[in-house]
Amino acid sequence: MQARLVLEPLLAGLAAENATGRQVAGLLSRTEGSDHASAGDREAADRDFHHAIAEATRNPVLIAAYERLAEARRGAGWERLAYRFAAGASDTEHRAIANAIADRNRHLAEKSLRHHLMVEANTMLSAGA
Repeated sequence: MQARLVLEPLLAGLAAENATGRQVAGLLSRTEGSDHASAGDREAADRDFHHAIAEATRNPVLIAAYERLAEARRGAGWERLAYRFAAGASDTEHRAIANAIADRNRHLAEKSLRHHLMVEANTMLSAGA
């Protein structure tokens, strides 16, 4: 989680500055329609959302760094958060991140993503992950 807290807010801030209109639309669309999705689908959507933020930086080195981090994440206990995704707890946080990126507000994008990760970290700790 420490690595995510270092890298991902930076990615969100850069995405706010560098994302194309199509990338912004893609991020916004990823925050819709998950109300009836299964926990597994929500987890996959979460991975896709965070990857889309990395792609929206349009920086190949940072995209590669994110992809390496995502590989490590797959084996680090995030699957224990399935109940959180089932309850839709991250939907509001994802909307806030996507809206900040759409508004081209680097500071708010970074702050929103940092908050999202802190909530995830606290959830993992209370779940014993």
